[in-house]
Amino acid sequence: MNGGVAVFRITQRSTPRCLCRTLCKELHMATNLAIDPALLERAVEVSGERTKKAVVTRALQEFIARREQRRVLELLGKLD
Repeated sequence: MNGGVAVFRITQRSTPRCLCRTLCKELHMATNLAIDPALLERAVEVSGERTKKAVVTRALQEFIARREQRRVLELLGKLD
């Protein structure tokens, strides 16, 4: 830190992945997916997200949240 400002030295050996891990503390993975273009375009429209990447990320987050909620509800039903 330099006067409250983080200073990063980028060298020739630094890779974008390392820099991203340093800046945002998340791991990212490049993936090729064959997604129905009409479905993706509709998801962009209804989500309000600005990029396809953001739409897919949001969709995955919402999918996981729904599945976790379903699991909790199933467990509550078994406790009765």
